Amino acid sequence: MPIRAIPIALGDEAGELMVERPGRDRGGTRTRKVLDAASGTVCQRVEARTLHRLVQDEDIDRIDAIKIDVEGSEDLILVPFFRDAPPSLWPRLLLIEDAGDAWTTDLFSFLATTGYAIAARSKLNVMLRRQNT
Repeated sequence: MPIRAIPIALGDEAGELMVERPGRDRGGTRTRKVLDAASGTVCQRVEARTLHRLVQDEDIDRIDAIKIDVEGSEDLILVPFFRDAPPSLWPRLLLIEDAGDAWTTDLFSFLATTGYAIAARSKLNVMLRRQNT
């Protein structure tokens, strides 16, 4: 399947999010709920979907790996995915930026309950493999 960009944001629910580009840090782009968007920053309103809905909309029937780095929203995207998607869609490999201080859920403990174990860790990223496949 060819790679293509899809002009949406991922979130914990469908709707709209504001994409904020703080200052000159292009890598620090964040999403915020429309009502919670901070003033004084460059923002763009975008469609939001859950990861599970995106996978369904794109007719994806298998995911080998997910690399996710969404500036502290990893838990908001992954927890609903694992709650709603069938295990047949769960990837064998996850590479996640460790933004635990920003998460509202202990994502690594949650992923352990779904069968993932930490396989490797670097300064910023954690690789997890699904154990029960």
